[in-house]
Amino acid sequence: MASMRRGKSWWLLAVVLLLLSGCSFLISKSPKGMVKQSYSRDGNRKFTVSYPETWHRVPAPGASPSCTVGWSSKEPKKSPAEPGLLFRVASCPSSRWHGDPAAMRAEFAAAHPGAVLDKGEEAKLPAGPARSFLAHGPKRTFLVYLLSASGRDYLLEFSARSKSFETALPLFRNIAETFTPLP
Repeated sequence: MASMRRGKSWWLLAVVLLLLSGCSFLISKSPKGMVKQSYSRDGNRKFTVSYPETWHRVPAPGASPSCTVGWSSKEPKKSPAEPGLLFRVASCPSSRWHGDPAAMRAEFAAAHPGAVLDKGEEAKLPAGPARSFLAHGPKRTFLVYLLSASGRDYLLEFSARSKSFETALPLFRNIAETFTPLP
């Protein structure tokens, strides 16, 4: 009896050590330096995404707070005039844009007067096929992805001051690669 308990203890210890060793097929991890945020219980958003752990959640100006969330590389209270790098996700029922990229582009353009939008192109994200475009505003440049999945339309908006946009572009693309719509 004692040897059975000892055998079960060793087995349990082996399983715990395997889990603690970071066995990637059992434990989901975000890329290094990133934090994963899930909106699985929020009926108005329904997605997960990873973003830099140093970023701060910020309100998305001019957007519906029930379906839009944003993050900034800088603390909004410390530098309100210069938000740094920004990332925003609008997650809306398909009844709003009906999966129509033109309608989604029009709403983006209305929210960013003076921005010049390029024609865009097809994009492949792990979340599925998307449409992407660049927009150039007076002070900021934007990378935008439009996609539809699970009965929702998603608009992923990344922006930086125009002079630092090229440097931020790889980070923006890495964040977009982690975006996952939820059923």
